[in-house]
Amino acid sequence: VKGWRKPEGSKICCRPSRWGNPFKVVKESEVYYVDGPNGETLGSAGPDPWSDPIYIATGWAVEWYEHAVRTGGGIVTLGGRTADLTAVDLPTMDEIRALSGRILGCSCPPRTPCHVQDVLLRIANPELIGAK
Repeated sequence: VKGWRKPEGSKICCRPSRWGNPFKVVKESEVYYVDGPNGETLGSAGPDPWSDPIYIATGWAVEWYEHAVRTGGGIVTLGGRTADLTAVDLPTMDEIRALSGRILGCSCPPRTPCHVQDVLLRIANPELIGAK
């Protein structure tokens, strides 16, 4: 929007910033894949009349991100799959906690899984959300 300015003290948390989620959701045909930072496929969700595959795949990408930052990166295993994050500069838990009280921005649609609202804000402001 013309004339819009980022609020003072806020952080944009999209890729390729330090705060961006390195796990991507990629669509091929009717299937959504969760790709790790090295292109490895870490999960997929296909057509299903009872669920939304992009919502499911995005949720997995957020789950991977949370697991990665909480374990400190490196070689990360979740659900029987492994991602090599040794070359990824993930924020530390202390760096995330230092975001407390700040406005954190992302480009995710409302009411969808989002690494900012579901991970960064919960870690930075556990007293407000009742999380750890």
